[in-house]
Amino acid sequence: MRKKTISIILASVLAVFVVSAALVSYLSNTATMNVEVTSPMSIEFAEVAHGDTIQLAIDNVADSEVSWANELTTSSITGLSTLELGVKLVNNADVNIEDRTLAITLNNSLHNVGCNDITSLTFIDVGASPETTYFEVVQELAGIGLCSSDGITATYNIPINSLGSGQEYKYPVTMTFANVAPATYTASGVVLD
Repeated sequence: MRKKTISIILASVLAVFVVSAALVSYLSNTATMNVEVTSPMSIEFAEVAHGDTIQLAIDNVADSEVSWANELTTSSITGLSTLELGVKLVNNADVNIEDRTLAITLNNSLHNVGCNDITSLTFIDVGASPETTYFEVVQELAGIGLCSSDGITATYNIPINSLGSGQEYKYPVTMTFANVAPATYTASGVVLD
C-alpha cells in the first residue's frame, strides 16, 4: 500500500508539473519589437556657382533646382583654383543636435592629402541668427587649427553649436586649392559626438 501511495503522490506531482509547464508556457509568451535606427543627420554636397554677393550665394545654394548628392564629382579645376559648393545638413532627429563636430575628410587619388592642400576653406553660416556676429558672414576654416592630417587624408573638425530638430541647412562653401599635384579629390562628412 505504501508503494501505491507513493506512486499516486508521484503521479500527482508529475501531473501538477506538466500542467504548470503548460500554463507557464502559455502565460510566458513574449512580445518582440524591431526598431530600425537610422542616422540622425544626413550630409550632401552640390557644386553651385555662388555669385558676387553673400546673399546671392545663400540664395543660389538654397535654390530648389540644386541637385544634391551623397558623393560628388565636380568639374575639373586646377591647383590654385577655387571651387564653389553647397553643403546640406539635415537634422533627421526629433531633438536639436547641439555641441557636436562635423568632420569633413578629404582624400585624393594620390593618397597624400595634407592640411596645406587647401589654402582657403570658407562657409557662410546660414543657421546663425540675425543678431549674432556670424550672421551672413564668410568664415574661414583653413589655417585656424581645425585640420589634422595623417599624410593620407586631411580632416577638418568643424564645431556645430546647434541644428534644430527636423531642420535643413544649406551652406555656401568655397575651397581654394594650393599648388597641388593633379589628382582627384573626394570629400565625405560625418557628425561626431
